[in-house]
Amino acid sequence: MVKSKKYNGIYLHKLVSGDITFYIQYIDEDKKNCKIKVGRKSEGIDENYCHHKRNEIITQIRLGENPKLIQKNSLSFDEVAQKYIINRSLEGRKEESTKRTVLFYNKHIQPVMKGKSIHSISVEFLNKYKMDKVKVLSQTSVNNLLELISAIINFGTNHLDLKIDNHLVNKKVKRFKIDNKREKFLNKENVQLLLKKTAKYKKLDLAVRLALSTGARLYTVLTIQKKNIDIKNRTILLTDHKNDSTYTSYLPECYFENFDFLKALKPNDYIVSDDGNIITKGAIQKMFKKVVDPLFNIGLAVDDRKNRTVFHTLRHTYCSLLAINNVPIFTIQKLVNHKSIASTIRYAKLDQTTMFQSVNESFAS
Repeated sequence: MVKSKKYNGIYLHKLVSGDITFYIQYIDEDKKNCKIKVGRKSEGIDENYCHHKRNEIITQIRLGENPKLIQKNSLSFDEVAQKYIINRSLEGRKEESTKRTVLFYNKHIQPVMKGKSIHSISVEFLNKYKMDKVKVLSQTSVNNLLELISAIINFGTNHLDLKIDNHLVNKKVKRFKIDNKREKFLNKENVQLLLKKTAKYKKLDLAVRLALSTGARLYTVLTIQKKNIDIKNRTILLTDHKNDSTYTSYLPECYFENFDFLKALKPNDYIVSDDGNIITKGAIQKMFKKVVDPLFNIGLAVDDRKNRTVFHTLRHTYCSLLAINNVPIFTIQKLVNHKSIASTIRYAKLDQTTMFQSVNESFAS
């Protein structure tokens, strides 16, 4: 048995199998020297976990409390994660979002955390995990993994009364700095080229025209029902699922000459649908990618958020074309239901460019 080189009162015993058993040594309330077995490395126990448990016991003794017995089968990270996922559903999180979280966790986190105590998650472990993952995933995806791990640890602290030093929350494990704000938008010529290509795909073409007409996000487009459209006034009631609100937009004649596509639908039928039933985001995104990649994404990296054309680009296109046409920023904010003007203000520079061109042309000789 050897002393830990990192922490006082921690001992390691290497087994023939190669596994390591960890022990804690401390002075109890009767001034007796105590040494207790914590568990094995194969069970997810490590020096960091033992250090935290020893400090916890010493604090309890100092405060005159009876130290809690160390449970060999303390909660594993995966057990806490499963409770966190169940809690997401109980809180009413969107089913689609929870499914994505589960798939993300099962594929990229669970295999690494299997059998590991949540108390044993160290800064060194997380930094190594981060650098290993970035070899196969984008920096954005790795940041999302770290955020999910942080959320699970926070859940253990706040809901399960676990005493955990959340290294992620304490900023000890740095996220990758990423400038991933989408800036790409389509000009009028690009829009016409896109519509020419989408014309052969009925559902995709309708989704694209609705997005270009309203600036709505994809899921908002997919949840538009026949009853949301006022044909006489060319208005449409949209649901902002991100901000949990509704707002009104308009359907310009340039994208919708008529509303014949509504005739066969019942009031509660979805506009972009399979026989009136809602269609998935993935199905539309797959079709959209097939169309726009050869048009606008040649030579661009898959994770190039700033320059790639994706369905969300249509929202930026809507805002950008309004700004270029000198529509006031506060009007644009209202039209796309931005919660904060800060989200809309980025389009002001396009308005400024147009005004500069107008002034420049007015005084040109």
